[in-house]
Amino acid sequence: MQKCIFILGMHRSGTSAITGVLKILGVNLGSSLMPPLEDNPKGYFENLNVFKVNEEILGSINSSWDN
Repeated sequence: MQKCIFILGMHRSGTSAITGVLKILGVNLGSSLMPPLEDNPKGYFENLNVFKVNEEILGSINSSWDN
């Protein structure tokens, strides 16, 4: 049986660090991860598909991640 792991938290709260540790421990994070950027050079370890769904949900209530 496969397991699904979700790491949830507010932005800049350590979710990338926790997910990065899980990757080091061998958890498969899939192939659709957000790429590293200048403000987070080690990467976000965030699935783009889940990110997009979250953006749609927030947008449907006229909100955003930094609101």
